[in-house]
Amino acid sequence: SKIENTTDLNSTIEPEIENLEDSITILLTDVSQTIQPMTKSLTNPFIGGTWKTQIDKMLTQFVTHS
Repeated sequence: SKIENTTDLNSTIEPEIENLEDSITILLTDVSQTIQPMTKSLTNPFIGGTWKTQIDKMLTQFVTHS
């Protein structure tokens, strides 16, 4: 079928393109963030301010219970 009026096509496609651009922007924002360790956790007793703190807590427990 031939499209007679491209204005109708544009008005249909533009919102979809904007939604896609918004989704890509959100995704890029999410994946480019620096991952920070949590400082508190209700389920993980080893959570600490830094990865080193967490490993230290794990090693301390390991040595204590060995």
